[in-house]
Amino acid sequence: MSSFLVLAGTYGFAQTTSADDTSLAAEIDGPSDIALWKTGDADTTIYMMGTIHMLPPDIAWETEDFQEAWEESDTLFLEADVISPEAQQALSTAVLGNAFFTDGTKLSSFFTAEELSNIDKAIAPLNLSFSLFENMRPWFASINIAQVALQQMGADPMSGVDFILHGRATDEGKAIRFLETGTEQIEIIAGVPDKEWAASMAVSIEELSDMEAFFADMVRLWYTGDAEGLAEFMNTALEATPELKISLLDQRNENWARQLDRLISKEEGVFFMAVGAGHLAGDNTVQDYLLELGHQTSRVNP
Repeated sequence: MSSFLVLAGTYGFAQTTSADDTSLAAEIDGPSDIALWKTGDADTTIYMMGTIHMLPPDIAWETEDFQEAWEESDTLFLEADVISPEAQQALSTAVLGNAFFTDGTKLSSFFTAEELSNIDKAIAPLNLSFSLFENMRPWFASINIAQVALQQMGADPMSGVDFILHGRATDEGKAIRFLETGTEQIEIIAGVPDKEWAASMAVSIEELSDMEAFFADMVRLWYTGDAEGLAEFMNTALEATPELKISLLDQRNENWARQLDRLISKEEGVFFMAVGAGHLAGDNTVQDYLLELGHQTSRVNP
C-alpha cells in the first residue's frame, strides 16, 4: 500500500466535506477500543496512545480507558507544535526552504514517461495535474497529493486526535510538551533523498484510486485497537521504501524513547503521550526502544 499516504496528513488546514457516506462509516460502526499502553516506574507513569492526524469530524473515538488515563495525566506530549503562531511561522519558513528545487531540477526528471503518465492519470480525479508540482521536491509533492485526496474524502487536520487533544489540554490547564519541533520534522522529511521519495510516488500512485478503502482500513485498525493488524498494514505500506521507514519512523522512535527514559529517570507525575499510530505499531516501535532501555510497557486495554 501507499507509503506517502500513510505518512501524510501532519500539516495544513483545509475546509472539507462530510465523510458520512464513505466506506469509513461502515468500518467503524460500534464503540472504539483504541490501543493504549502504559510505562514508567514507581513515581512516573506514561500513557501512550496512537493517533490519526487527519480524520472526518464527529468520530467518537474516546474510550473509558482513554478518559481515565487523560484525567489522571497532568502533562500532554505531542509530536510537535504546529499550531501556535510562532511554530507556524517557523514551519512555513522550513517548508519554503526545503520544498522546492532551486537549481533548475524538475520533478519529472525522476520518472520515466510511463510513470509520469500513470501519475497524471491517477491525480486527474483530484482535479490536479503533474505540471502543478514540477518545481516541488518529491516529498512535498507526495504530501500535497495525499492531503488533497484525504481532504476530498472529508478528513481534516482539525478533527485529528492531536489537534483535539491540544485544544482540550489548553482548556483544562494541562502542560503541553513536544518531542520535536515542526522545523525538525520538515528537516527529517526533506532529508530523505529525493530519489527515495520519487520511488515511493511511483510505487504508490496507482493505489490512489483505492484511497477511500485504504484510509477506511487504516482507521478501522486504529479504531478497533488492532495493533498487530495495524503493524502488518504499516509494514506492507512501507516495504517498498525502507529508507522512508528508517528516517521517518525508526530513528524518531528511538529518539523519543530516549526522551521518555530521561523523563522516567528525572521527573515524577503522570504523562499522556499521543503520537501517530505508526510509531506504536510494527517493528522498532517506541515500546521496543523503551524495552532496550529497561522499561517494560503493557497494554492497558488488551
